[in-house]
Amino acid sequence: MFLTSPVHAAVEAPAAAVELNALAVANPQVTVEKLEVTDNAAIDALAAKYSNTPIDILMNNAGISGGMQSQSFGKLDYDV
Repeated sequence: MFLTSPVHAAVEAPAAAVELNALAVANPQVTVEKLEVTDNAAIDALAAKYSNTPIDILMNNAGISGGMQSQSFGKLDYDV
């Protein structure tokens, strides 16, 4: 796969993101950043790092704890 636009992937455990790291090695347009989405200081630091970088598409795939039964429509506890 050859990408023409930068892709910045933020993951909680970059060392465990084997496939993502392989993609980054194969394509210099991909960067892998460490980010814990519940750590406001980490979010602010990453936002500052890319503050002058335009974002065309943002996808957030962060999970919510509590198991699949707790994440069903109408049962999601947003205070977790």
